[in-house]
Amino acid sequence: MKHELLNAVTNIRNALLVIESHAVPPHMKGYAFEKEFAIDCRKRGMTVRKSSVSSHVDLLVNGKRVQCKCVTPNTNGQVFIQPGQRTWYLPEDFDVLAMRCNGDLYLIPMDTLPKTNGHVRIQIKPRHMRRFIDAWEIFAGDIPKEPQQTLFEGQ
Repeated sequence: MKHELLNAVTNIRNALLVIESHAVPPHMKGYAFEKEFAIDCRKRGMTVRKSSVSSHVDLLVNGKRVQCKCVTPNTNGQVFIQPGQRTWYLPEDFDVLAMRCNGDLYLIPMDTLPKTNGHVRIQIKPRHMRRFIDAWEIFAGDIPKEPQQTLFEGQ
């Protein structure tokens, strides 16, 4: 009886591990990333609050409005982020895009994203935004400079 119970518990544990390893729904990945990002900010001594101001602002970090996204690039290496029913953001929707992509954290100021007719469509290739990987200085008011291109980069 004891051996059977132990086997049953082991089987349940293994089944739960299989369930956990399957794809997480996109909105749950986003919530998990948002929480992880808030913890990282607090560890760095920043003030972090959950935003109630706008649906486009997830967190307020050192007074800056942050939109958090956890994304996977398409087959062309491109990321397309769409805010709900609209296909674009307004420049005043948020200050910083915190984006987790392929394990890297991009901290991209809104004013560096391309605009068309005053609207921002987040359609970017992360490899073109490398200067914003772990760019925590954005929350101190600095924008990272373009890195010097190294030999063979982009070939």
